[in-house]
Amino acid sequence: PLRMGTLDEEKISSVPQEYVYHIDRMEFGGKYFIDIDYWEDKLERRFLQKKILFTAKRLINGDPYIEKLSYFATLNSLMSAAVIGLGLYQGMEFVFNSSPGEIFSRIPVFFRRLYTALKLTATAESYRIFLGRNQSENIKILEEFLTKRETGARR
Repeated sequence: PLRMGTLDEEKISSVPQEYVYHIDRMEFGGKYFIDIDYWEDKLERRFLQKKILFTAKRLINGDPYIEKLSYFATLNSLMSAAVIGLGLYQGMEFVFNSSPGEIFSRIPVFFRRLYTALKLTATAESYRIFLGRNQSENIKILEEFLTKRETGARR
């Protein structure tokens, strides 16, 4: 990622201003972004031998939980979210507002994204996390899941 974003101005209060910027996102309102340079010493740069991919879905009601995803469910999720960009304003909506020449110029980008999605699908353990309304419970279920995996891997 190039940046991390939040709607909550309070969450950026401890970040030096040179790393923070604000974007007014048309119909979605303003959002604060923290440049990736701020995270420089906190990001893992080594090649990861073991990868876990989480896709998230919101629950209207109920408690959060995590389930394993199949290869095809993982690829389907990555195709819509990462390759095509469904639901993102700069995804399909952006493409269809472009000229045919601009669309064809993006074909290499499509194939790079597809290659990356296929590679990630083949090499990562994939799970879907269903998120409830209670943020603390969502964090708890994820921490428990990761702790179980970590302690199970050491045995």
